[in-house]
Parts: sequence; C-alpha cells; structure tokens
Amino acid sequence: MKNWKFLKGYMSFLEADKDNKFHEEEFTISELEQNIVSEQILQTYEGVMNHQFDGCNEPDCRWCTFVRSNGNSNLESIEYDED
Repeated sequence: MKNWKFLKGYMSFLEADKDNKFHEEEFTISELEQNIVSEQILQTYEGVMNHQFDGCNEPDCRWCTFVRSNGNSNLESIEYDED
C-alpha cells in the first residue's frame, strides 16, 4: 500500500460570480488537519464495520427515522436485495 500525502487541493465553484466567471481556488492542508481527517476516517470505518450509527437526529432524516422505527441500529438483522 502506498503512503499517500495530501498536500493541496482545488475547489471548483459551480456557480458563476457577478462577472459571470467560474472560479477555482487552491487550498493547502496542514498536518493537524490531515491528522484530524485521518482519525475521522478510522473512527467512521470502525463504526461501519461494527454496525454502529449515532445518527443526526434531524426529524426529516430518512436514515434516523428508519433506525428509530426499527428500535436499534443493528444492521445485521436487515435483509438486503442483492439485485
């Protein structure tokens, strides 16, 4: 596995500005930001693999509603259509 380093990125804006121009901004990522995101990825992966979902608790969130209506977030009991 390669040890990739994310040093900078670009954000392309999808809407034109007042002069009808589209912009692309370059941004750099600090080591602290890299560490924060890396930790978030690891925590999220671990949660997914353990079938854990805390949810956002927004009243109109379809996933949170599904979890609430099924009494738990244990995804092992859910049957999926393989098609």
